[in-house]
Amino acid sequence: MTRNVLLALLAVAFGGCATGYQKQGLTGGYSERRISDSAYYVSFSGNGFASKDRVHWFWMYRCAEVTVQQKHSLFVLNTGNRSSRAVSEVPRLRPAAYHASDGGQFVTTAATYVPIYVPGPGAIQTFSAAATVLMYDRPLPNEVVEAWDAQAVRDALNTYIKSNGKDGVPNSDELMHHALVAHDDIGVREIAGVGAPEGVAVSLDGKPLRTSASIRETLEGYSVRAALRAGYRAAFATNSMERVKASATWDITISPNGPVIDCRLVDETLSNAKLVEDITSFLRRLNFGAKDVGTTRAQGVKIEFQPLD
Repeated sequence: MTRNVLLALLAVAFGGCATGYQKQGLTGGYSERRISDSAYYVSFSGNGFASKDRVHWFWMYRCAEVTVQQKHSLFVLNTGNRSSRAVSEVPRLRPAAYHASDGGQFVTTAATYVPIYVPGPGAIQTFSAAATVLMYDRPLPNEVVEAWDAQAVRDALNTYIKSNGKDGVPNSDELMHHALVAHDDIGVREIAGVGAPEGVAVSLDGKPLRTSASIRETLEGYSVRAALRAGYRAAFATNSMERVKASATWDITISPNGPVIDCRLVDETLSNAKLVEDITSFLRRLNFGAKDVGTTRAQGVKIEFQPLD
């Protein structure tokens, strides 16, 4: 059988079908490698029909499933490209583009080095997600800032997985609310704004404004909250001080392209000057994403810190 015929048959067999929840194969899937009894490297690779979100949720489910199979209850994700703290950013989904001139071919994904058939012609993008899954038991260890409850993740994603991505599309905010375990609750309690009841910021150049909802979405993203929790917990541990319920409020000015132009502290009850300085510096480095909006000033962005244990 010639190479072209083989490729044509594979294209018919796999064409139009997004990668399902399955072991790694020609159309992608999950794989894992044992590092220790409480650490596994877990990856999921999709084919050209699997969206970034689909790959991410299938991978999250596999991470939770491996944790339960190893008889642990909590897990954190470590991509190995951050500092040594256990919780890092949600691992990046790495795209790989293929062009019409490439034709149908076997390709290798960056995460797993297992061939996936990508039919041609046409530009095709594939996604993969991978990290070291570090597993723990309850209660949440002191050295771990936050972790995913493995069973809660499985329950939340079960309908989506069993329906092959057709039903029960996951919501990131709901998943974090129900499945993320932490020592501290940190979140945006208010965006006061100026001249708008829902806290929409003020445009300085006449264009539409960023909404308080879009600003809140960035500030309450997984990686931002993880960084704030880590900094809050470390600051009080360093000074042997008891963590207390407190808050701090900033005015934040955001450019149309997303970077923060200005971030000014308005009020705080943290009573920890170094922590306040570090958080202010962190907020100045955030990027809220490019949008077709005017320069936006969000006033009274109040972030509250509350110990849970």
